[in-house]
Amino acid sequence: MKYPDRSNDSSRPAIHEYPFWRERSPLRSVVDGEVLPAQADTVIVGAGYSGLSVALHLARAGRDVVVLEKDRPGEHASTLNFGACGRTIRHKFTKVASDHGLETAIRIFSEAKAWLDYTVDFIDREQIDCGFTRAGRVYGAHTPEAFTAMAEDLEYQQRHMPVDSVMIPRHEQQNEVSSDDFFGVQLLNDVGHLDPGRYHAGLLRCALDSGVRVYSGCRAEAFAGSRGGYDARTTRGSIHSK
Repeated sequence: MKYPDRSNDSSRPAIHEYPFWRERSPLRSVVDGEVLPAQADTVIVGAGYSGLSVALHLARAGRDVVVLEKDRPGEHASTLNFGACGRTIRHKFTKVASDHGLETAIRIFSEAKAWLDYTVDFIDREQIDCGFTRAGRVYGAHTPEAFTAMAEDLEYQQRHMPVDSVMIPRHEQQNEVSSDDFFGVQLLNDVGHLDPGRYHAGLLRCALDSGVRVYSGCRAEAFAGSRGGYDARTTRGSIHSK
């Protein structure tokens, strides 16, 4: 199919080369002084979700934490995603059980549920205004065989652990998705969605309020050391960590 050229169509909205999350939560630079401190208990590279989460918990445990970020905090993956907050593992429960054993499968999928519950609790406890809602998620079956396979996998999993999901046949799927193209769907009731920009902004606030020092525009270039300590060389000097 040949699509019409609409590149010069002034009636179409402009395409922005940044996620619209940033319209409500613009990125900001954080410069905790012009010069890095000589040392810190812990030095973390990257001020995205992972780096800030680790920094926050270490700081609250009493450690002196410095975070190095080559750009602005959250500039990359953390605010470039679409905000899904779930327990999805990209493997079938039956496949994991077959390859690694039933107990291992239960532990893995239980851990996925635990990280979802922890995130929801963390957002509530820290009062992060990120629009989180348990909107659910729908997975469509593209063939009758796919629907059967999804149903069998879910039934086997629910036999061994609680799973807040249901299979919805094709004649009822309009209640969940405005399409007749699927051959039934699986509905995950307990998963949700959040605004990734606002979540990152809230996480950054929590980290800074807990004493974490964040240096943006500070690229980590090399590391050297041993269990006695590490030296990080950056574009703004060197720092030693314990």
